[in-house]
Amino acid sequence: MRYFLVVVGLLMGSVISQPTAAVEYQSHQLQSKLLKETRQYLIALPEGYAQSTEAYPVVYLLDADEQFGHMASLLQFLSQGAMPQIPKMIIV
Repeated sequence: MRYFLVVVGLLMGSVISQPTAAVEYQSHQLQSKLLKETRQYLIALPEGYAQSTEAYPVVYLLDADEQFGHMASLLQFLSQGAMPQIPKMIIV
C-alpha cells in the first residue's frame, strides 16, 4: 500500500508541476443590427495555429465574461503534455 501511495504521489506531482503558458486571446467586436449594439467576443487559438493546416474543434462559451480565462487555461492545460487528455481547440 505504501508503494502504491508513493507512485500515485509522484504521478500527481509530475502532472501538477507541468508549466502552462498564459493563454493568449484576441478581442473582437461585432455590430448587431438586430440588437442595435456592439458586442465584444474573445477568441483563444491553440499554440501553433497560424502554421497549422489541421482542423480544430471549437468550444463556444456562453458565460465568457466571467469564465473565459478559467476555461481557456483549463482546456489548454488538458491539451498539453506527454499524454494530452483532449485535443487542442479554438475557444470563442
